[in-house]
Amino acid sequence: VAFEAYITPRPSEKTVPTEKTDRGQASALMNDASEQMKAGNSNEANILLDKAAAADRSWSIPVFAKAQIFAAAGKEKEAAETLEGAYKSFPKEPEAGLLLLRNMMATKSPVEYEQIARHVLTLQSDAGEPHFYLAQALIAQQNPSKYAEAQKELEFASKKSPKQPNVEIEIGHLAEISGDHAGAVKHLLKAADLVSANHATGNLMRMTNDRRNIAFWLSNAYTALKDNKNQQLWSLRVAKLDKRLQKANELRAKATANPPDQAAIAELNTLMADTTFADY
Repeated sequence: VAFEAYITPRPSEKTVPTEKTDRGQASALMNDASEQMKAGNSNEANILLDKAAAADRSWSIPVFAKAQIFAAAGKEKEAAETLEGAYKSFPKEPEAGLLLLRNMMATKSPVEYEQIARHVLTLQSDAGEPHFYLAQALIAQQNPSKYAEAQKELEFASKKSPKQPNVEIEIGHLAEISGDHAGAVKHLLKAADLVSANHATGNLMRMTNDRRNIAFWLSNAYTALKDNKNQQLWSLRVAKLDKRLQKANELRAKATANPPDQAAIAELNTLMADTTFADY
């Protein structure tokens, strides 16, 4: 989610009365933080966000925005600490749990991830996203007795977001580990088409991660189907995408350093504009 998504409060926001709720001052500070981010001054933006959070402690948006800045800069520890704090401070806001689910799966055990997803579902049961994360958590536990529930959760998420590649990837992943290799190929190829359809508007880094996952599971499925030609093709694509992602991550670390490495920024922009980075 882009930083700008947290500038304007949504109608669904819940405000918990506290001793300090100067929303006007907090909003002004948020706007200033947004201008600093546009100018590339993330440190100044973080200071302003801290002030905005202090001005209105019932408003979660400055905290969410700060977590997103840390995540975008590759500061995983700071992002995790901020998101954990937001989740504890705003337990009745689904966005707090969703941000944790979107960004912190690698730092949580599958059981913890499941607990957070189930909590979010008590607040937002009609949205597809928490159902998707619950399915991911159930699959990650590698317990076949949980796969039926995971399948139902994915079907619900797919109905809500039929053009979401991640859902289709997870359906293919589940089919593959359940032994339905032909079904896995069907869903994973559909996911590849969905990613390509979103090429013009999507985040290339995320899309390339998606393609890497698609290629990995397709390689596994074709191996099980004894289709050597396609297995080799998709294995080569995994290697190619791994190499590109490693390079992009190295450049991003330099580009988001303080001060930013301008040469790395230019090289990263060139890499991200390269269609071979996004396409097979």
